[in-house]
Parts: sequence; structure tokens; C-alpha cells
Amino acid sequence: MLLLLLSILPLITADNDTFTPQELDMIEQIAPPEADFYFMNQKLFEDLMSNYKKELSPYYTNHHVNPLPSNWYHPPPMATQVVLTYARIVKMDQVEQVMRVIAEFRMIWHDYRLKWNESDYGGIKHMYVNRASVWTPEITVANSESATDAVPEHKQNAIFCTTTVCLRTTKNFPFDKQECPLCLVETFFNKNESKVYAGISPDINYNISGNGEWDLTSLKTFRKTLPDYHMVEFDLMCFLFTLKRKSNFYVMVIIIPTFIITALTITGIFGKRMSGDDFIGELSLGLTSLMTMTVMLGIVADSLPKTDHLPVLSVFLTIDVSLMAISVLLVIIHPRILYPQMKKIKSRVFKPKEDEEENGKCFFGLLPKSMKAYMTANLFFMLIFQAINFGSLYYILSFWNWSLLQLIGIVFPSASIVHRRSSSVMRSLLFSLIFFIPSSDGESTIHPGHPEWASDSEMENYRDAPMDDNQTKLLVEFHEHNGNLFQDLMRTYHKELSPYYTNYHRPLEHGQVHPPPMRTSATLTWFRIVKLDQVEQVMKIIAELRLIWTDHRLAWNPADYGGIQHIYFTRNSIWVPELTVGDSEMASDVAPDYKQNVLVKYTGHVLHYFNVVSHSVCPLVTSNFPFDRQECEFVLIEILFNKNESAIDVQFAERLNFARAGNGEWDILGGHINRTTVADYENVEFDLMRFVFSMKRKSNFYVMVIIVPTFIITTLSITGVFAKRLSGEDFIGELSLGLTSLMTLTVMLGIVADSLPKTNSLPVLSIFLTVEVTLTALSVLVVILHPRGCLARIRSAICKKHMGANLVFMLVFQAINLANLWYILSFWWME
Repeated sequence: MLLLLLSILPLITADNDTFTPQELDMIEQIAPPEADFYFMNQKLFEDLMSNYKKELSPYYTNHHVNPLPSNWYHPPPMATQVVLTYARIVKMDQVEQVMRVIAEFRMIWHDYRLKWNESDYGGIKHMYVNRASVWTPEITVANSESATDAVPEHKQNAIFCTTTVCLRTTKNFPFDKQECPLCLVETFFNKNESKVYAGISPDINYNISGNGEWDLTSLKTFRKTLPDYHMVEFDLMCFLFTLKRKSNFYVMVIIIPTFIITALTITGIFGKRMSGDDFIGELSLGLTSLMTMTVMLGIVADSLPKTDHLPVLSVFLTIDVSLMAISVLLVIIHPRILYPQMKKIKSRVFKPKEDEEENGKCFFGLLPKSMKAYMTANLFFMLIFQAINFGSLYYILSFWNWSLLQLIGIVFPSASIVHRRSSSVMRSLLFSLIFFIPSSDGESTIHPGHPEWASDSEMENYRDAPMDDNQTKLLVEFHEHNGNLFQDLMRTYHKELSPYYTNYHRPLEHGQVHPPPMRTSATLTWFRIVKLDQVEQVMKIIAELRLIWTDHRLAWNPADYGGIQHIYFTRNSIWVPELTVGDSEMASDVAPDYKQNVLVKYTGHVLHYFNVVSHSVCPLVTSNFPFDRQECEFVLIEILFNKNESAIDVQFAERLNFARAGNGEWDILGGHINRTTVADYENVEFDLMRFVFSMKRKSNFYVMVIIVPTFIITTLSITGVFAKRLSGEDFIGELSLGLTSLMTLTVMLGIVADSLPKTNSLPVLSIFLTVEVTLTALSVLVVILHPRGCLARIRSAICKKHMGANLVFMLVFQAINLANLWYILSFWWME
């Protein structure tokens, strides 16, 4: 029935005479009310669209017209309500520090050009049109890498997918909570012209809004007021996503296995009495465990930005690595140094019998007699190290929703209360007193100067501000003048044609001068470094630019149009300077043309803000990696237009904050502008405008995760190889030890190799690792090649008495190892 009605409706509305009386009676019998509705609905749409300009904004801009007649007031700003009705977290990129989210908004605004008298159209009170038919508010996502509609413009849904900047703190990783704002902005529409209200639908289901790694725990809104270049205020409306990481994966896959490996290693090292003769087995066990720990460090390194703040997981792994290293060191040092000294103390204080003089009892005599039967020196060390290991585990699990503690709280309620009260204190004590590292319960990711929260009543009780008859009259007159102005401007305007004056070759009469080149001002008002790919040598940057130019074809006399001095319409209605990003792999606007407006003044000056994402080429000098400083360029170019026709002025905005433009791995120290003049194939000169950013790498991650563990492993390897006298016969144990250390160091080399381009200039970190590998390899080679007693012929009598050949080699190699560490850390200290 409906298909039949739709097929005959155009014939009904076009010409009723084409039907016979019998056919008309049949149509009226089928659906006379529906037929009348479709006719009226079509007539209403045609009447509304006859003089409607969707490119023209409905904002009242005549607030400057004063004085008004007595008891007359300007219309209030046009109110727009934006309600978040659906949200889904797609991805949280921890390295680039961006959040990708799918969001659905419900927008309500009042366009007085779309009003009608319902009695004139059969009582129709509302109608549906697609979004492309009407003007829509230019509400875009701020601080965003991309914001694209999930459906085409001709659909009525307002679902889009955006990748927005989310600066996060990784201090409590993987038990962290993050606050990521999704901010909406109407650029350069000031608060007298437009007012945006943000709200959150109560129907949002938080249980399905997260993803596999993150839970969405809450949503809030806040407003922040910003000034533009002429200090006119406009609002930034933000939805604050509070996210909690699902940490069970890290607990079960990294933390628990690491704790078990460390516990088994400590037990294996100290489980055998320290005889001072055979320690190669324990040393190999420790270094094998260290190699396993470097794999764990590599997993964490791939998941996090290289920030200065080490997360608690990295600290936990570093503590376990240190425990293993110290335990291995004690295996070597204790029997040879401490044991003879403790033996003397024991004989003086306790006077033990000769049958008690056994290896491994150096601390035994210092303990109470009741404990002599239960503890030896190795057990004493084991208990201390296992206690520290368990304390480290307890500390990191205190950030987790530990089910064991919850079980204890159910069985023993008082214990639960004690745990809740002492949890924070215990974390501080364990970290501050035992590990000598300052503790913190976390910090907010919201930047300083947090704005006030918007009130719930303001969101829920949104309504248009009431207007009296005089205000309505002013608004109707304004829309009439505004529409006439736009129509007159566009009547002979061709947006495909540039306004550049190109007749400089024409000879002039005496006294005449050619017009100056058309000037365009390009100001970098905001930017953010998203990522610096060191292998591809590409900088990914989000930048907001403000363009100001003069198009004399858009000038008018305000007196002819009710005093209107400026007007807003969409960017695709007029010509825009061909200012593109040069030396870039890819550059694209964040928002499409129909979502971008321009402000045009009666003088012909045009103001336009737009955001661009660029993958700009940035050649890196990696010789000082990871203590390097780089300079990367964001290049603007206007091709074809020579310097006689066009002039570009570029500058940084005065309110631009370089300190907050970096990311987790890079700090922005400052910037400057370079201008380069080049010539095309016809020797026509044009300029390249370069925004140059000075950046400094945050190097603490590399020091704590790569340099220090590598130094410890090399130190232990050299000590283990040379701690036993070189007999020239039994070197298999030392050889296995050295090869295990080399395997561990290759893991470190792999972490560094994945982060760097394969250039001819080796960075200092690669040189450091190469020296460490060489020292380990040479120490093993010396064990094999050094003949028995080769140093005995050249050593003095004093050296023969106090030092063996192994100690000579050990001191030489350790001195080189320490000098290598001092060299690379000198770059760190000079930062």
C-alpha cells in the first residue's frame, strides 16, 4: 500500500487532471490523510528552502549596534545542546598517548530561519530532513588527531570516530587510572553569539563502553574559557573519560612469574653452602635468571612511552634484577672475603670446637646459640633477600584489587580494616625506607588550572533563553539583512578564482603603481607532537593554524545591511589560500570542509582556523642517543604564486605553550621560524616557511632499563669469570657463564636496535653495549687462552703474595667497564 501511494504521489501533486474521477475516488479511499500530509510536507520543505542558505550561520552578530531604542535588548546568544548518548573506547595508544573513541552525540539548536506557522501546513509541527540540507553548528573535536563521521553526511546519525590527545601519567602502570578529555569547541564564535551546553545521557552503559584493556568508570563534563587572537572569549566543552586499566594480565603474565623466578633464583643461589670453591653453578643460575628478566623488561619497554617517570612495574622488575645481581655478587665475594674475617671473629667470641669449623658457617657463630642449629650464613642471606622480594611483591600488589586481601577481610574483618588503613603507609615505607625510591599514590592527568565543573542543573535544564517581541523583531531583521548580504556577495563571486593581482607585467602611466602583493598571515596557535618515528625519521604532529587574508570581493558597506560588520559561513563557499604542508609524507585536515567556518569582515578580511595532521620528514642525528636533542620542521608552502603576487607572514601565537606540546618521550624546549626562498623551473621565486621545534629526549627510561642492568650483568660476568683461579684446564663453567651473559646482552641490543635507524653513525648507547659485549667476550677468551702460571714470571714478589693473575685481569676489565659506564652517564649528567 505504501509503495503504491509513493508511486502515485508525484502525479497527484503535479496534475490531478491526469486521473479519472474513479481513480481520484480510489486514491481518497486508500489514504486521504496521508496524501494531504505528503503534499503539505513537501510544500513546507520547499518554502523553507527557497531562501535558506545552509552555508550561512544563523548567529546574531549585531551586538555592536548601539544605542538601541529604550527597553530594547539584543537577542541572547544562540544556545546549542550537545549530549553524549553513546561512547566506546576503541584503543588507548600508550606510546603516542592518544585515545581513539567512537562517540554519538545528540545536538539541539534553534535556527529561526526554519520556523513556520503550523496552521499554514496542515498542522505539521515537525519534519525530518537530512543533515546536508541545513546549517549545522561548527562543533569540532579539539586536540584531536582525527575526527571523522562514522556514516556519510546524508545520513541523520551523528556518530563519529575520533583520535584525541590524552596526556597520561604512567607512574602507577599497570594499575593506573587515566583521565582523558574529549573536548568540543566552536572556534571564534564568541560568547555573545553562541553558547554551548554539554550533557551526558543517563542511558550510557559503562559496562560496554570500555575495551579489552580499559574499563570506563565515569564520565563528567567541564567547561573552559579560552581567548582567541583578539581576546574574544569562547568556550571549550569537555567530556572527561575516567578509565581504569584491566591489570590482571600484567599480574599473571609478568609480576607473578617474575616473583617466582626471583624467589627460585635466590633459593638456588643460597641453597648450597658457600664453600668458596664451586660457585660457577650458582653464578650461571643467576645470570640465566637475569636474561629472563631482560625479556620481561623488553615486554614492558614495548608497551610504554620512554618517559622520565618509571612506572611501578618497571621499578618492581628493577628491584628483582638488583636482588639477583646482589645475590650473585655475594656468592663470589662472601666466601673469599667475609668468610675468613667472620671465622676469626667467631673463634675469638665463641671459641668453637674444631669440628664446627666447616665451610659456610661464617655468620653462624654470631647468632644466638638457640639458632645455631637452624641457620647458616647462606640461610641468613636467603631469608633477607626473600623478605625483600616478598616486600616488593606486596608493594606492587597493593595497587591491585588483591583478591587474597579481600578474602582475609571476609574471614577477619579487623584485618581488612588494618589493611585499608595501612595500605598507603606500607607502600610509602617499603619504597622510601627499603628501596630508597620516593612513593606516590598517583597524580592527576588534568593539567594545572583545572576548570570548574559544569553544574548538573545547567546540563539538565537546558532551554532557549526567552525573547520578547522587540528581540524577535531584531532577530528577524538581522536574518533578512544577513541573507541578503550573503546572496549579494555570492552573486558574482567565484570561489575557484584567486584574488591575486597578476598584471605586474603591464606598463603603467606616470604616477600609477601596481597593487602590493596580497598578504596572508599564518599563525601557529597550538600544536602537539604525537610521535617521532626514529626508524622512518618522521614526525607526526597535530597543529592548529590561524589564517588571515584579504579578499576585496567580500567587502561591503555595513550601512546597506543593517549595520552588519561581520558574517560567518562555511569554508567551502569562498576561495582559501593554497597554503599546504611541505616536506610531508601526509597532511590532512582534521575536520571536513562543511564543518569549518570562516569569519568575514566588511573590510574583506577573512579569518579562518583549521587543524591539520602532518607526517613531516625529520632527519635525526642519533649519535648521542638516548641523550640527544633534535630539531624538526613543520613546513608551510604556497606553490606557484610568486613573491610579487603573494606574501606569507608566519609567527607563533603569543599564548603558545611549548612546555605542553611534547609527548611522553620528548620535551619541546622552544621554537623559531626559518624562511627559505626557492625558485621553480621558470625561476619564479616563492618562500618556504619553516616552524622549527627544538626537542629533548627524556632519557631516564634508557638509563634505568638498559644501561644500569647491562652494567650489572657485565660486572657480574667479569667477576664470575675471573674469580676462580685460571688453571688452564677447567674453563667450561666460565665459558658457559660468559655465553649466558652474551645472550642476555643481545636482548638489550635488540631493544635498542628496534628503536633506531640503521645509519653509519653509531649512537653512544650502541657503543656502550658493544663495549660491554666485547668485555664479556674477551674475558671468556682470556680464560681459554691464558696458560697456567703465565703471569708468575713477570709479577713481583709483592704481587705474588697479594694478587693472582685472575685478580689482575678482573681489575683491568672492571676498570674499563666502570669507565664505559662513566662515559655514557656523562651525557646524562650534562643534560
